[in-house]
Formats: sequence, C-alpha cells, structure tokens
Amino acid sequence: MRARDLLVPLLALPLLIPVVIAAAKATTPLLLASGAAAIPARWLVILGLYDLVFGLLAYAVFDYLVED
Repeated sequence: MRARDLLVPLLALPLLIPVVIAAAKATTPLLLASGAAAIPARWLVILGLYDLVFGLLAYAVFDYLVED
C-alpha cells in the first residue's frame, strides 16, 4: 500500500522539473530589483511546448484510461 502511494510523486518529479526551471527563468526578469524587463520568449515557448505535448498525450490516452 505504501509503495503505491509513493509511485505518483516519483513519476511526477522528473516530469515537473522542466516546468519549474522554465517558469523560474521566465519570471526572473519580473522580480529583478532594476524593474520589470522583457520576458525572454524562449522560456515561454518551452512552457508552451511542454503544455502542448502533455495535452496531446492526455487526449490520446483518455479513451484507453476511461474504458477500463
């Protein structure tokens, strides 16, 4: 029972690390003492692509998971 409870965090951690890094890098210019600067577009693109991949993956496996 305890091993099953630990499975989701162990699988989610490697998947969430890129999101945390990209979000931190994207918001860094907003939190600088010199004032708000332009947000680098590449970090926003990374977050968008990450969201797109997992959205399409969820859409693809939804019927398979709900059918059970």
